[in-house]
Amino acid sequence: MTREGRLALAGLLLALAFPATAERTNSVRAFEGASYQACGLIASQYITSMQLMEQGLSPAILRDTLPGLSDAGSRRINQLHRALDEEGPAGTYSNIHARFARCARQVHEARGEPEPGTREDLFYRCAGENKIRYEIALAAFAGGTLEEVRGQLSPRHKPVAEALFKRYRETDAATVLRGIGTTFKACLRGPAARTGSDNG
Repeated sequence: MTREGRLALAGLLLALAFPATAERTNSVRAFEGASYQACGLIASQYITSMQLMEQGLSPAILRDTLPGLSDAGSRRINQLHRALDEEGPAGTYSNIHARFARCARQVHEARGEPEPGTREDLFYRCAGENKIRYEIALAAFAGGTLEEVRGQLSPRHKPVAEALFKRYRETDAATVLRGIGTTFKACLRGPAARTGSDNG
């Protein structure tokens, strides 16, 4: 496993293994959403901020230009920037995806599935798709084989696994996790935005 793969896997393990410690940090409290929409919007903001910082935008520029940014949102940008410096992109994206999955799971435990066709249902379904892609990526990072992973997936997710494994072979963990984030944001825009997108 590559160093980036180990960092991504470590991000998931830390988020799951130390929930009591994680609860005390502001960045995790941000993910304690009361709805799938709240979880999804926070995750989307994190992913967008990360992608912009990777393109060279400073936290100060992001704070000044992102519309409707709250004080808490401003603090999250600072925390993300520190995480990016300390953990690198793979570890930071992995933490975002892991905490988002945990947030959505907590909503599911409290509320169950939302009413079909509602806006909350869209966020619920996108959360599920993101979780599947993230778990496939973690399996690839951990040295799992495509055949093993494909055997555990529904037919419609087998091409997703193929695309993610191929991307990991050709690039790195950060690229895979960044792509999963981009696909998640497209999912939130609805079916029309997903037409023609890749399986990452």
